Amino acid sequence: MQRRLKQAGTLDEDAAEDGVYSAEVQQAVAQYQARNGIRGDRYGEYGANTRRALEAQTSG
Repeated sequence: MQRRLKQAGTLDEDAAEDGVYSAEVQQAVAQYQARNGIRGDRYGEYGANTRRALEAQTSG
């Protein structure tokens, strides 16, 4: 997820890709949701709708 958020431009390129859902990652998810008009998941939550959109727009 962190790699995909970097590809989407919402997570700093220098951020760790360690699988930890930190405050920085939560903010990146929220920013991604806002930029892409994602609904159905709580703001900052990496839910099914956010995951589906992020995976469709980026590569793993």
